[in-house]
Amino acid sequence: FCFKQKTAYEMLRSLVGSEMCIRDRIYCKGAPDELRKLCTKQSIPESYEEELRNLTSNGYRVLAAAYKVLQAESNNYQSERQNYENELTFAGFLCFSSNLKEQTMKTIADLKKANIQVRMITGDDVNTAVYVAKQCEIV
Repeated sequence: FCFKQKTAYEMLRSLVGSEMCIRDRIYCKGAPDELRKLCTKQSIPESYEEELRNLTSNGYRVLAAAYKVLQAESNNYQSERQNYENELTFAGFLCFSSNLKEQTMKTIADLKKANIQVRMITGDDVNTAVYVAKQCEIV
């Protein structure tokens, strides 16, 4: 969703789908390192980094989720994004796994046999990338 094209109210209605939830909370998701900065320190568990490292080291692509309970008088859903995205409560990690495609191993083997150096470019967490590179036998 693009905040510039939709109001916060419209965006949340699309995401949550419930009038009652919209009036009560704002939900956010994003890169764990970035979302953590928007959360209260009290809501971040001591094991945050360890859990994140464990998940990414096992090949998961990870997003963090958080929410914010709105004040009763907070009826202005037209407000700016930065008015909502602060002092969030960490809710947990969203984990996604993606298996290698069937032809990946053969393709990489063929490239190596042809003396072509195989490199992986990714936007994934470094631990996730290392896990996938090992699965593919790139490293």
